[in-house]
Amino acid sequence: MRNIDAKAELGAESEKTYDGKDGGIEMSEKGGPLFKNLRYCTRCCMPETNEGIQFDEMGICLACRSSKQKMHIDWSKRKERLLEILAE
Repeated sequence: MRNIDAKAELGAESEKTYDGKDGGIEMSEKGGPLFKNLRYCTRCCMPETNEGIQFDEMGICLACRSSKQKMHIDWSKRKERLLEILAE
């Protein structure tokens, strides 16, 4: 990320960061969210504006929880079980 000259491009109120790509996301000076009134996932930073998003008591979204669960699945055993079912 590169810092934008606040006086030249954004005015003297505050300095923001830009990811260097067209359509990049501006963030607050300290790297926090641009919209403080929105709730974000504490793991992936997905905003609550995503349709159907749900957060647990720790602020983690359902997609992050599902992803973590999939990391602990023994896919070799699952494949063996599938092949057994298909052989029946």
